[in-house]
Amino acid sequence: MKTRKSNGEGSCRKIAPGKYECVIQSNLINPKTLKPKRFMRRGSTEKEARLAAIMAMQAWEKEYKNNGNDINFKKTRILGEYMTEYMEGKVKGTITDSAYYSYYRSMQRYFHPYRISKFQLQNLSVKAFQDYYDEITQKYSKKTCSLPIQLCRRLCKDLVNRCLIPEDYASQAIPKKEVIDEYNRERQEEEEQKKKVFSREDIIKFYNEWKSHLHNSQYVVVAVFLLETGLRAQEFAALQNSDIDLEKNIITIKRAVGKRFVDEDGGKVEEYLKVPKNKKQRIIYLSDIAKECIADMQRRTSTYCKENKDDLLYPVFRKPYRARSNSTMEIGFKTLCNVLNIDRGVQQGKNGIKGLCLHSLRHTFITYANTASGNNSLVVSMMAGHQQWVNENIYTHENIEAMAQIQTPGKLFIDDAKPKHSIEIDDKDYQEFLEFKKWKEQQGKKS
Repeated sequence: MKTRKSNGEGSCRKIAPGKYECVIQSNLINPKTLKPKRFMRRGSTEKEARLAAIMAMQAWEKEYKNNGNDINFKKTRILGEYMTEYMEGKVKGTITDSAYYSYYRSMQRYFHPYRISKFQLQNLSVKAFQDYYDEITQKYSKKTCSLPIQLCRRLCKDLVNRCLIPEDYASQAIPKKEVIDEYNRERQEEEEQKKKVFSREDIIKFYNEWKSHLHNSQYVVVAVFLLETGLRAQEFAALQNSDIDLEKNIITIKRAVGKRFVDEDGGKVEEYLKVPKNKKQRIIYLSDIAKECIADMQRRTSTYCKENKDDLLYPVFRKPYRARSNSTMEIGFKTLCNVLNIDRGVQQGKNGIKGLCLHSLRHTFITYANTASGNNSLVVSMMAGHQQWVNENIYTHENIEAMAQIQTPGKLFIDDAKPKHSIEIDDKDYQEFLEFKKWKEQQGKKS
């Protein structure tokens, strides 16, 4: 028995026990048949079938009016497909290529493998998202879970705007906060014993190895340089000789190494130079040890790098002589720690085995600089590039002088904090290096 509606809500009929069918007609003309577009949907109740038909009509009308597309929305499409479509169409153009690559990798790990991504739109509910949130928050940290939860909510809002789902289920679901027993002594002891930065003994081992060149590692000079400057590894890899001003004892951080997809379809990944984090340049003061590190890296580069078209401070020593990748530097750094018997505090975490890494050198610099006697946290944050402390006039003489007072690990722990040679001799060596580089360029032009 059919139930007809006079207000444009279509007609419904019962086709089997617990199964209804609704047909509704749009006021717009179907460009293929030149007749009013019709929609048929089914549901377990008359109300459910009618709602599904109305939403299908509204979704088609909105897409046809706004974009001129005559699209039949497939009921079999799953949420994971809509998420991929949303990220490529709505997210990709609003963030940097490296941020999109990071978003993509995060969703591949923390969204697509889960049951929620396999749901069709008609099966979505607040409970479905609640179950997903609870599952990932039990496995991963709040910071890790924030991106997939945020993107689920943004996608749901978009699906509601497109009339593909009736409610924003994702925003209605609230992740459960992890309840931690404050009297859990075992957990408290684990946190207290967890190694967060490199110790004084570790730092001395790095410096002594660099001075002695016992194992001739490419990465010990990198470790010392990051300890003295607090640079991020991606910023160090992109550092160019033109960014260095030895007369003023500063380097200007203008770029960093990032990753992005080579083409629109994803797949192959390439590294490229991007703006630094927070999209702002900053300066870093060079200690005497940092200056000697620069001279050491420039000498190594001139010896082992036959081409340096990007004028990088410390590129890889093999073709195509590009900026060092973060993954390669991590492997070299961890190997160095093993050789020097430096404990990285490796422990089994929620996401696998973890320990101190290359980025921990930056944390070590900031920690010791902030806890040193007479420290100025504002100046340390400025040099570290923390956005909340960025001062637009960071190039003033006063700020450079303030940065010069920062207690680096070298100043705090190394008895012979000054380079073995005097600064005058080092500057002379550096001038000789520049003259050699100029002569080499002239020879290349003649040939």
